[in-house]
Amino acid sequence: MTRTILKVFLAALLVIFPFWAYFGLMRFGLVPVAAALLAIAFVRLALDANKTTAAQFVLALVLSLAALLMRSHKAVLLYPVLMNGFFLAIFASSLRRGAIPMAERFARLKEKTLPPEAIRWCRGVTQAWCVFFVVNGGIALWTVFLEDKQYWTLWNGLLSYIAIGLMFAVEYVLRRRKMRQTHR
Repeated sequence: MTRTILKVFLAALLVIFPFWAYFGLMRFGLVPVAAALLAIAFVRLALDANKTTAAQFVLALVLSLAALLMRSHKAVLLYPVLMNGFFLAIFASSLRRGAIPMAERFARLKEKTLPPEAIRWCRGVTQAWCVFFVVNGGIALWTVFLEDKQYWTLWNGLLSYIAIGLMFAVEYVLRRRKMRQTHR
């Protein structure tokens, strides 16, 4: 129960981090924002220690240290960019020969056996997610270099979540439709 509460709390922290970064940088300075980024990554690692959370912790550590050493808020603002790059790497690596594409892994949670056309479809969906992460990360990067942190906060704290939700919803509906067609 406590672990579930901590995971929900962590998810909330991740969602509000862009807002904390915006207000924290304006009111308190770089150190509390960098510390918060590092604390979130540490809690994530403590709750679920694996290669993924360890890599995310290292990214947060590097960005926090870079921000403090260079005295630049831009290093902390790069976190969403690197997370998109991180997910791009995970999805893209699942497309290599012999690997199971990510969309197929998700589809197999519902259907254990998939016909060849469904497997091809899942490969294409995984490629679409790769394109999504490139675009989403590119926009996040663009907002880092704008001189207005409001745009960064708007994209990384709201619009990117909406974009992810829409991408997931459309992909899920299309995948379900495709799976029904292939099972006829």
